[in-house]
Amino acid sequence: MPTLLEKLGVKPGSVTWIINAPPVLTDALHQLDDIRWSDGHDDADYIHLFVTQSDTLYEMLPACMEVLPDSGMLWVSWPKKSARVPGDLNRELVREILLTTDLVDVKVCSVDEVWSALKFVRRVKNRKN
Repeated sequence: MPTLLEKLGVKPGSVTWIINAPPVLTDALHQLDDIRWSDGHDDADYIHLFVTQSDTLYEMLPACMEVLPDSGMLWVSWPKKSARVPGDLNRELVREILLTTDLVDVKVCSVDEVWSALKFVRRVKNRKN
């Protein structure tokens, strides 16, 4: 059974920007020796945004896009309906919002009993390199 980090594609040496993450993810990341942390001002290979509201996703998306390199990945997580966390996001709405950018969804993942996630990457035709 793959670990959470394996499912998410996080590799040693990754430049990582995590926004509003639950302890299950931050604890796992801190166990990797050579993760480099981003504060959102530098390119990040792995960006993971945890949101409950579509307005927050719209607000944070430009900052995420700004530091996402062509080879990077952006994961967006929202609460599962069964978690009963207040919010308006679901898989379809997250996908609808992100597909207005030059990103495409390539994978879905269960982070834990509360959070689901979609992985987005830049469309090949839109990559600069």
